[in-house]
Amino acid sequence: MDALHHEGCFVLCEQALDKALNVSLNTGIAYAVMAAGTGRNHVTTAWSAEAVAKYSGMNWRRAKEAIEKLRSVRLITRVEGSRARPRYRLRKPRKQLWIPTTFIVGARGETPPIARVRQMQDTKTAFLALALYGEQNLIEHGGISRNLIWREYERDHLMSWAECELYGFTCPDGMTCMPGRGPIPSEDPWDHLRPLIDVGIIELVPYLSEGDEGELIHALAGDAIAAEVGSELAGFTEEVQTRYARGDDCDWIIPVRRHMASVTMIDVARMRYRPPKTRMTRIWRSNHVAQLESYLKFYEAKNAAMTGVAA
Repeated sequence: MDALHHEGCFVLCEQALDKALNVSLNTGIAYAVMAAGTGRNHVTTAWSAEAVAKYSGMNWRRAKEAIEKLRSVRLITRVEGSRARPRYRLRKPRKQLWIPTTFIVGARGETPPIARVRQMQDTKTAFLALALYGEQNLIEHGGISRNLIWREYERDHLMSWAECELYGFTCPDGMTCMPGRGPIPSEDPWDHLRPLIDVGIIELVPYLSEGDEGELIHALAGDAIAAEVGSELAGFTEEVQTRYARGDDCDWIIPVRRHMASVTMIDVARMRYRPPKTRMTRIWRSNHVAQLESYLKFYEAKNAAMTGVAA
């Protein structure tokens, strides 16, 4: 079941996925697994019922039936190989979704994401889990576009301090999405989004942002260095609440340079599984780390100053 993946990801045809899921959930899941077994041409695959059963968790008989249904609706064609080791040709991708291979095979010791999606037993949720990769741009949005899914924190200006303004941010209960835009279902969108968040396929990452029309400044969670920044700000928040009795109900209190008067905080929805070696991932990661390292030094200095004042 070896395949020559392109930098840790494969191409999935969105239209073919939609058609396969319209036949049944199992045919859609089987199509996605088989696509993950293609090589650099994104068309020919040696992954068949054995791979579908292994990664999706459905039994071999159902996997075999799903593949036969894919053949009957001409989404795949058997082209060569032995009876025991068949090879198939998938439809040439039109609208391409670049999917990380880990979405199918999983990380070591975990149930693969594709199996968790199948266990939800909902075709709309399965389509959404894969189609959202077409809406993700790490460099531009830090994840999925803020025009589709987001949560904006409530902001309070607490006080002026040193050369900064201190803003408190409180996370509201609900999130916002745009039903009917992109792959978001028109009806009951949270019935399909929430399960993907609950099982960790979509993660919510808090970001400090310049403002509604501004750029993202940095994350406060999502990986080790972002968590380090978040920890520094958590300490700062506690010091301000203790020293000045301000912002007791705030989740975060952040020192912001005075000229950044429109700063806000949002939760960005991000697909947790990402191809590690693509050019976009490398550029995003480099920028992400540079931003966080710069702000970590800034917050460490402000934390030291605040602790000194408190002492």
